[in-house]
Amino acid sequence: MLKFVLLIAVLPFTVVYAGAQKMPKECSGMKYEHRNMIDPLPLLVKTVAGIIIDDSDKSLVSNICVAVFEEGSKKLVKVVYLDVKNNFRLSNLPEGSYRVVVKDVVGFFCPANIPVKIDRKISHKKRIVVHMQPSAIDVCSFGELAE
Repeated sequence: MLKFVLLIAVLPFTVVYAGAQKMPKECSGMKYEHRNMIDPLPLLVKTVAGIIIDDSDKSLVSNICVAVFEEGSKKLVKVVYLDVKNNFRLSNLPEGSYRVVVKDVVGFFCPANIPVKIDRKISHKKRIVVHMQPSAIDVCSFGELAE
């Protein structure tokens, strides 16, 4: 436990465990990635939370890191690893505009770069569904809101 506390104190960002799974070292060193051909409009959310699926067969995907970056500066704010049910939640983020970058530790899938706007006043409780797609020409992973 002491190592974890010291690690947090030294790093310029927050690393959070989203569940009982151990976070791979690849998550703590996540860098901002942007491969979107066209940027979608920001997803309006109360909190950054959701699930990751393989877009080809809609199965759950594991070994995924989820990071939040400030929209303007691209500064890393928080990183989480999926919980045991392949969900992610990045709590306690202030209202504002961010980029959610979702990346698998192996590098098979194209990283998703999802603009989000956190607004506590919105009425829906939708979550983000991230559709992971293999890297290819003109194709990349993406996110959408779902019930």
